[in-house]
Amino acid sequence: MSDAFKEYENTGVIKNKGDSLVDYVASVTKRGFLDMQVCIPKKWDDSMVVEFAEKENPCGTSCGWVIRREGNDNLSGSPERAQCDQEFANVHIMLDA
Repeated sequence: MSDAFKEYENTGVIKNKGDSLVDYVASVTKRGFLDMQVCIPKKWDDSMVVEFAEKENPCGTSCGWVIRREGNDNLSGSPERAQCDQEFANVHIMLDA
């Protein structure tokens, strides 16, 4: 588990060490039966995204949550990491069970 993710577990907030005075908050923005969307800090790597998703909304399948990748028809042409309209430092990512 990454240090940043441990910090999130303890406080609910990620302080990005590279950008002082900025707090980054992650959240689940959509929960579906076989998919979900998260709003996460841009600097999180894929493993942190999946860790967060599993913690907030346990998948319950043997493969767990998998990030919906560029080119997936279900993205309908949207990018894999879509800019959040409300948090400049965040992006939205879709995950599938």
